[in-house]
Amino acid sequence: MPPQIAIITANALTGLGLQTILQSIMPSALVSLFASFEELESSEPEVFVHLFVSSDIYISHPQFFKSFKSKTFVLTCNTHDNRVWQGVRTLDVNKPHKELIDTFSRMFSHAHGNREHFSQFPEVEVPETNDLLSPRECEVLREAVRGLTNKEIGDKLCISLPTVISHRKNLCDKLGIRTLSGLTIYAIANNIIETSEIK
Repeated sequence: MPPQIAIITANALTGLGLQTILQSIMPSALVSLFASFEELESSEPEVFVHLFVSSDIYISHPQFFKSFKSKTFVLTCNTHDNRVWQGVRTLDVNKPHKELIDTFSRMFSHAHGNREHFSQFPEVEVPETNDLLSPRECEVLREAVRGLTNKEIGDKLCISLPTVISHRKNLCDKLGIRTLSGLTIYAIANNIIETSEIK
């Protein structure tokens, strides 16, 4: 049976473009498109050797994709601040067509060197990143992402306002992420918070 790859994105152009590239490089693979998470879930997701998923669908269903962490790639549109996605494999779909082809070709040739016998991409070591932050910094990050103000965070964690501000500065410096949206993605991707907890 040919290896199967899933592309999960509501953006039809992105999906079709990626499908075309993958099929041109790996003609023996079966590449399926899914416009939503529900479509993927109603199929047999465990049969796919890789899942290429849009960032919005990943963020809405992080626990599902974390259970397939070794074969999931998040499709991003901007990797200028790739520290947001530390601990997660990403693919910048805004790269020029030739660069995307080169990226897949390198991954494939590294694993097999023979396009007639594709099975899966080479394993890539994905670092765990929660150890970058102290337990208290993780608590502050979690409450900030939940929408609490610095004062509310201090009251909840029983720490002073200057301490909250200091923790927020330290965690932003460590992660290199300055925006709340970036911190939110980081917190979800690294199991610091569940999407259901975010207001």
